[in-house]
Amino acid sequence: MKTKIQQSVYLMLLILTASFFFSSCEKDENVPQPQPKQPNFSAITDNAIAESIFSDVFNQSGKASSDAEAETANKNGKSVLTGCPTITISPFDLTWPKIITVDFGQTNCMGNDGHNRRGIIHVNASNPWRTPGSVTTISFTDYFVDDNKVEGIEIITNNGRNQDSNYVYTADVQNGKITKPDNTFITWNSLRQQEWTEGEPTILNPFDDAYMITGNVSGVSSGGDSYTINTITPLNVQFGCQWIRGGIIDINIQGVPTIRVDYGDGTCDGLANAIFNGVTYPIIMQ
Repeated sequence: MKTKIQQSVYLMLLILTASFFFSSCEKDENVPQPQPKQPNFSAITDNAIAESIFSDVFNQSGKASSDAEAETANKNGKSVLTGCPTITISPFDLTWPKIITVDFGQTNCMGNDGHNRRGIIHVNASNPWRTPGSVTTISFTDYFVDDNKVEGIEIITNNGRNQDSNYVYTADVQNGKITKPDNTFITWNSLRQQEWTEGEPTILNPFDDAYMITGNVSGVSSGGDSYTINTITPLNVQFGCQWIRGGIIDINIQGVPTIRVDYGDGTCDGLANAIFNGVTYPIIMQ
């Protein structure tokens, strides 16, 4: 049996314990909850730069392969196509594979699409660009687009025509790296399917070529953010437009809720919208 003193002490302990419990709960309720990290939109713009550059490499390589096929078939005795760029074809005959050098020179040369390029794209093509099963491997020597240095390897495989009679290519970018003019850099790896939807009949005019692109990307932005990308609706990319024209992607940045990016309805305007936590942010592509 407890004495009165023991009972009093026991009652005080209960009161103190209850007081501490309710006080702790009240304090926990008042502690500010951690807020989601705000998006670093540099990952979006950096990805757009890499996307545009490697899509352009795809187009430049396709044009070089088509030029090589046409020039050797014409048997005009030339091994070099002059202008900007200079294209060298080896061997200069009807046999394949071929090594094609696309040399923009050591100073910037502005193309019809408004981009400045310099340096060399090396194209190793097993067969002509339009031949199903052909494999084209691309590498670079001191190659720059708008003063962004491009490194890595892109392997392009022609998968033949799909049910819509469009050529479909697999484009595999390995160890892609874009060093920006401020010496920060983007790393970029992708495995994509590119459907040739516009411009195939006009062989001599590559600037109307357009592709619908699906697949996945992983990379690290110039700000150091690791990210992955899932394609929601195909990206609309045209050789003659320096920006992505349309399509929707989800960007998953480490430690940040998913950001959805909508590139628009197919207009070549450099505008996009980023949707984050239900809020839409306008983005201007570089």
